[in-house]
Amino acid sequence: MKRIYRITLCLLLVAASVISFTACRDPYIESGSGYTSYDGVTLEIKSIDYSGEYIKLNTEWKNTTLHEVIYGAAYTVERYVDGDWISSMRADVSFIEIAYVLSPLGRQDKSYTLQFADISKEGTYRIKTSCHVHDGDEVTYVTLYATFNVDNEYTVASYHKLDYELKGFLYEDLKPYYKAGEKVTVKIGKVYDLGFDLYLDGEELVMESWDGDYWQYSFIMPDHPVKLTCKTYDGFVSKGE
Repeated sequence: MKRIYRITLCLLLVAASVISFTACRDPYIESGSGYTSYDGVTLEIKSIDYSGEYIKLNTEWKNTTLHEVIYGAAYTVERYVDGDWISSMRADVSFIEIAYVLSPLGRQDKSYTLQFADISKEGTYRIKTSCHVHDGDEVTYVTLYATFNVDNEYTVASYHKLDYELKGFLYEDLKPYYKAGEKVTVKIGKVYDLGFDLYLDGEELVMESWDGDYWQYSFIMPDHPVKLTCKTYDGFVSKGE
C-alpha cells in the first residue's frame, strides 16, 4: 500500500512540475473608454496586436476640428490603483524627436508598444499622451488617454483563450480555449435580412462556405489570446449569391 502511495505521489509531483513549466499567465487585453481635454481630437484603441515579440496597441487618432494637430512619439502607460493612476513604465524611456501632423478632419493610425510597460497585474490601464492644436496663432496643449483592461488568463501547454461577441449568431458553440496552431471552425447561423461580417482581432475573416443553414469561417489559432467580433448591416438578402 505504501508503495502505491509513493508511486502516486511521485506521479502527482511530476505532473505538477510539467504544468509549472508549460503554464503561463496569458495577458488578455480589451480596449475601454477614452478621454480628451479638447473636443474633436480623440485617441481610440482599435485593436490589440499580439503578433510580435511585444504586444502593441493599435490606435486611431481622429481630428474632427478645422484646426491642425501636432503630436509626438512620447507616451506613458499607467495603472488604476485605489482611485489614482500610477506609472507602469519599467524605466525612463527616450522617445525619438518627431512631429506627426494630423490635418483638419483627418485620421491617422498609430501603434504603441507595451515593451516598456509592466502589465503583469490584472486591472485597468491607460495609455496617455498629448498633442497641440493650432488655431491660427493660438496653440492649445491637449491631454488624451485611452483605457484598456488586462485579464491575465492562466493557460497550459500553448492553449489560449478565444473570446467572442457574436450576439447569438453562433450555429455551434466554440471552446473557450484552443491550442496554438489548431484550426478553429466558426459556424454562423444564416440571417437573411442582415449583412454580416466576422472579425478576428479586428481583421475581417473571409467566408469559406455558405451552404446549408450556416456560413462557415475558419482560422488557425495564433500563439496568443484572440477575440471574435461581428458587424451587421441592413439591405442583405443572401450572402454568397
